[in-house]
Amino acid sequence: MKIQVKTTIDDNGIVFDFEGTDPQVDDSFNSNIACTRSACYYVVKVLVDPGLPPNIGTYRPITVKAPYGSVINCKAPAAIANSTIIAAPKVVDVLMGALYKAAPDRSAAASNGVTSLFNIGGTDSRGSLYNYIETYAGGQGAMKTLDGMDAVQTHMTNTRNAPAEVIEMTYPLMVRSNSLEPDTDGAGRFRGGLGMRRCIEVLSEKTTLTLSTDRMAKHPWGVSEARTEAPPTVFWKLQIRRSKSWPIQR
Repeated sequence: MKIQVKTTIDDNGIVFDFEGTDPQVDDSFNSNIACTRSACYYVVKVLVDPGLPPNIGTYRPITVKAPYGSVINCKAPAAIANSTIIAAPKVVDVLMGALYKAAPDRSAAASNGVTSLFNIGGTDSRGSLYNYIETYAGGQGAMKTLDGMDAVQTHMTNTRNAPAEVIEMTYPLMVRSNSLEPDTDGAGRFRGGLGMRRCIEVLSEKTTLTLSTDRMAKHPWGVSEARTEAPPTVFWKLQIRRSKSWPIQR
């Protein structure tokens, strides 16, 4: 999906005009206008003064124009389940790019651009249903004089990773490894943060896995001639212990 913005700054405030953004889609990537406005308010607060109070007085000089029926101002009954984990981070990155020349010392290159959501559900050995769900972090975009942080949730989210011990005590899962992924930071004088790799073994028989993520094809972009960061990658390894038919749902 394409998100396009024209930014105008004058003595009266700042205007974000998203004319030219793609229409809403038949998927859960859409965002309502409230989520889009939150992303705009966040970016202005970060670039102007992170200590500004989050109230109407701070936001009054900010005008957000988004075409009704677009992917960032959708109309009912559009699905918006992934608005905060996919659409909002994209709006933030687009605005950071648009304002980079205006505030090069405070703006940043694109971050991982998605709060990846991984879900494993099924039936454990006692016949009880379980559901493991967690947001997975990525690399933070580099700044003019700073490397990005490794394996963190960036911008409009504040979730942390679940400890391996808690996962293994609560679910029929075993965390085989949890580490930083080398060479995912993008080459440059100052590099973006590294992504993370977590290998989980599923110990239950009946299992459903769901992943909500993005930036598989369009990678996080760099600034000042820096290279892009690596995209997220998912590997599935099936270990079949006995002959059985495994239906695949798409």
